[in-house]
Amino acid sequence: MGENKSWYAWVIKRNRLDNVVKFIREQVPEIDKYFYPLIKKEYQTKRGVRVKDRPLYEGYIFLRYNDHDVVFHKLSAYPFVTTYAGPVSEDEIERMQASQGKLLTEIKTSKFSAGDPVNLLDGPFKGFEGVVVETQGDAVKVRIDAQILGKGVEMAFNEDVLERKTELQNTEVQDIG
Repeated sequence: MGENKSWYAWVIKRNRLDNVVKFIREQVPEIDKYFYPLIKKEYQTKRGVRVKDRPLYEGYIFLRYNDHDVVFHKLSAYPFVTTYAGPVSEDEIERMQASQGKLLTEIKTSKFSAGDPVNLLDGPFKGFEGVVVETQGDAVKVRIDAQILGKGVEMAFNEDVLERKTELQNTEVQDIG
């Protein structure tokens, strides 16, 4: 076997993680690692605030292996594994590992990424186009397609005043032929 192992997401039945892990350990030696990311969630009760571990993605287990066909058939036949969800990048696994054990309120991520083209929906730059420079929680730093005193403008905005610009927003009616 080669050493080019990749991560894959699988859907498992609720409350069956222990069964699935036991099956993998006993029947699927091709899988060398699994990951079921847990975060902490606060609940308000009559006795105060309680904190419990909860899955980051309910019902998804992440498995690392390299012989996809063999593993696919073994897992597909197991009754507590329901669906193959697809490949997962190493970057995404690292992002989930960084969230592991944190409170849900601490891991809010932006729906925008650096390089995303955006339109501004409100404020003095309403209607302007820009490009996301960086994100930090709800704050999104955007370089605006405007010049003030000969310099480009970079400002932070809340996500709710930004809209991802899509290719379809710039299409014009075209003739067929």
